[in-house]
Amino acid sequence: MTHELLTYLYRRTLVHCVVLIRVYAVVAGLTLFGSVTLDLAAIELGTSPRALHRRLSACGIKSGDVGEETQFEITGALLRKTKLGVQGIAARIGCCTPGGLVRDFGR
Repeated sequence: MTHELLTYLYRRTLVHCVVLIRVYAVVAGLTLFGSVTLDLAAIELGTSPRALHRRLSACGIKSGDVGEETQFEITGALLRKTKLGVQGIAARIGCCTPGGLVRDFGR
């Protein structure tokens, strides 16, 4: 590969990483304040839901996976680092019931 091609690929990868970091940060914030939708995340990022979906697809990520992965990480952190019970954590991340949290977390 030529130096120009490697530089191009590196910059493109770097841009994708920055986009993903921003998306995951926004989704994490939205998760802590209730349910997350692609529309809400797009508004927070200043883009359209379709453009956000395209950017995630370009990185090989399904838009639904972002919310699930973020919810999983936040739930795990809250279980490990706080004294909140399952019911409190379920309420904080927008699950209707503790059973729903357990079901989602078990996946």
